[in-house]
Amino acid sequence: KSLLFYCPNCAKCSNDLQSLLLLIINLVISLFSLLHMRDSWRVGVIDEQQTELITSGIYSITRNPYFVSYNIMFVAYALLLQSFILMVLTIVGISLVHWMVRKEERYLQEIHGSRYMKYCSEVSRYLLF
Repeated sequence: KSLLFYCPNCAKCSNDLQSLLLLIINLVISLFSLLHMRDSWRVGVIDEQQTELITSGIYSITRNPYFVSYNIMFVAYALLLQSFILMVLTIVGISLVHWMVRKEERYLQEIHGSRYMKYCSEVSRYLLF
């Protein structure tokens, strides 16, 4: 609603635009993540399946771009809707994403060994850490 009737002095409009920008960033990161992952894409850890270690493209900036995009989406919706319950769910969602990342890291270390550890030392888990 407020995006259709944008007012430069309105804090709500500014909040909506920030949320929209975060959602666009989320989509771009998600798209690049999927494109660079190619045939190694899967949901969760599948112990029987050994996939290629992808370290190029967006994966040279962050080891978990798809999960970063999820976290950006959680924050965007929390900012947009400004609900206490949604803020709590955002914290829970980010925590669950982190748990999934840690599980996948253990799997990748087991499968790819020292090559994965070298990758971890060169590229951050998320964006800044």
